[in-house]
Amino acid sequence: MSTQDRLLGWFEKRLKSKTLGITHKQISKAFDTVTELQGAVENASRGDKTGAERSIERLFSRESEVDQLRRALFKELAEVNLAHRDREDIMHIVERLDSMADNVKDSARSIRLLEEAEVPQEIWDSYVKMARDLVECAGALRESIDLLDEDIPSAGKAAEQVEIAEDRLDQEYQNVRHLFMKFSREVDPATLMILKDLADFIETAADTCADTADYVKILAARGS
Repeated sequence: MSTQDRLLGWFEKRLKSKTLGITHKQISKAFDTVTELQGAVENASRGDKTGAERSIERLFSRESEVDQLRRALFKELAEVNLAHRDREDIMHIVERLDSMADNVKDSARSIRLLEEAEVPQEIWDSYVKMARDLVECAGALRESIDLLDEDIPSAGKAAEQVEIAEDRLDQEYQNVRHLFMKFSREVDPATLMILKDLADFIETAADTCADTADYVKILAARGS
């Protein structure tokens, strides 16, 4: 059973409508953006502009679908008869995933701006680590959501792994900031500004993952 199907199963006790199908798709597309960001960063670090651009285009497409699905879901929630707390359960998760996808999209925009810039390989290597940590962070979040439907006590424990991955990403975030100082005389100020934006967007996406995991802990505690 897929992650999305498990999450739908968890909500199925609360809501019987097409909202479930919309939630399913929205979660899937949000996670896809993180995977495409990793591909964009890795390709950019190798100087593969074509590969990076393909990943970015796919990322933009997924993020656009996330927005469309979020709007469709909120419209559906306004029309169905649903308890206030149950409605908030769905909205909190969807809004956080949407925010994560927004920051991932902004990260991709920064990568596109850097395609013609001279960026030291050591800095790119640090971004590759951040992107991989973000994928792990999102993967741990996915696992915690899986467990909401099959093992509620374990869902909270799995959510803690999100924080571990986010902490590791934060350490790399601090490392890349040190690299900005190290290469400040070699990299022009405009490029450094965009590099900083890229680091901030990735770090914020990870923070959003951690925030979502905190909410999963609340749901797990409520359902235990």
